[in-house]
Amino acid sequence: MRRFYIRRKDLSAFPFQFYVDREGIQRRLERGHTYTFAIQPPKDRFEFLHVHVLADLAHEIEQRWELGRSELIRLAAKALEAWLQGEAIPDDHFNGKDLLKVDQAWY
Repeated sequence: MRRFYIRRKDLSAFPFQFYVDREGIQRRLERGHTYTFAIQPPKDRFEFLHVHVLADLAHEIEQRWELGRSELIRLAAKALEAWLQGEAIPDDHFNGKDLLKVDQAWY
C-alpha cells in the first residue's frame, strides 16, 4: 500500500477566479472555497491539488448539519482522500490538471 503525505498549502491570499478544463478552455470558477494541498510523494504527476467546495454545498452543510466554515477543509480533505484512493470522480468534477470540484452531486 502506497502512502501519501498531505499538507495544506496556504494560498488563501490568491483568490481563484478561473480554471482550465479538460479541453484546455479557461472557465470562470463558481463561487466557493478553494483549498490547496501538497502531495508527497507526488501521485502520478500531481504535486498539489486544489479542492474547490462550491458555495451552495457549503451553505447546505452550515444549515443542515450546523457545521461552520472551519469544517469545510475537512470535507475538502475527504474529497482529496477519495481521489488518492482512486474513487471514480465525474469528468466535470476533475479537470485532469489541478482542480477537484466538490458539490451536492459528488462529495
